[in-house]
Amino acid sequence: MVTKSKPKASQSDNTVAYLLLSIVVVAIIAFMGWMYFQYKERTASTIAYTSFGPMIVRGSEFSMRTSLSVQSRNGNASTVSEQGKQIEFALQSAFSELDPHRAKQPDGITYVQQVARDSVKSVLGAASVEDVLITDFIIQEN
Repeated sequence: MVTKSKPKASQSDNTVAYLLLSIVVVAIIAFMGWMYFQYKERTASTIAYTSFGPMIVRGSEFSMRTSLSVQSRNGNASTVSEQGKQIEFALQSAFSELDPHRAKQPDGITYVQQVARDSVKSVLGAASVEDVLITDFIIQEN
């Protein structure tokens, strides 16, 4: 006759402990995965750049060639692209009315950038535009 052997007194059944430990490890891994995807979502590209130019402006005192990028939120990038013609027209108008003496100064690029920023913001509104960045700038006396 075969009899079942009973576990020895020194042995214990650890199945419940291993099961609880596995559940805790799976919960920790799930939480870490959730945190990773939350971080990834926050750091996703929230900024978009739309390029304009080169734009050439010729006046009686100076000629200027410039290219620029409009920095906006990713959600507003389509608005910037859709209104590209109006933005280019506003930039050409603003650049044709530049003060040539200020534009030729050593800090003239900041003056040109401010004029471009004001011009783009007048078309799109201040909330849609983060910044306007000059990517290429050449000015020449006539």
